[in-house]
Amino acid sequence: MIAWSLTRLRGRTLFASPLPSPLSFPAGRRLVDALRRRPTPAPSLLLGALLGFLPCGLLAAVEVRAAGTGRPLEGLATMLAFGLGTVPGLAAFGTASALALRRGRARLDRLGALLLGASGLLCLLRGLAELGLAPHLDPWLW
Repeated sequence: MIAWSLTRLRGRTLFASPLPSPLSFPAGRRLVDALRRRPTPAPSLLLGALLGFLPCGLLAAVEVRAAGTGRPLEGLATMLAFGLGTVPGLAAFGTASALALRRGRARLDRLGALLLGASGLLCLLRGLAELGLAPHLDPWLW
């Protein structure tokens, strides 16, 4: 994360993903292009629903919790509560990022690189602290 952040801050790309993007296939590109051309909210809802198939560690943890209830209705309630609980945050993030993209993508890319670099540095410091190679300064940081 730190290496990627530093290379992005210099305006370069560290590496490309070895997995092909669904948008690299003609059918995927055509689908997204067709959905973007429609002026109704339905395409955005469909694309948002398709994003649910992307792997997410937080979602996997909630799925394990829901499955661990041992009761279908309780598991359904757990997943529903998680889904509804993420709506305000995702809507706010989507709105804020759309506004930020209008004002300057370069600044947003730089901010993302800085935040990812800081996250990587915190992960590194936490690991070093667990090994006894760095002090535990603040439990909220590492």
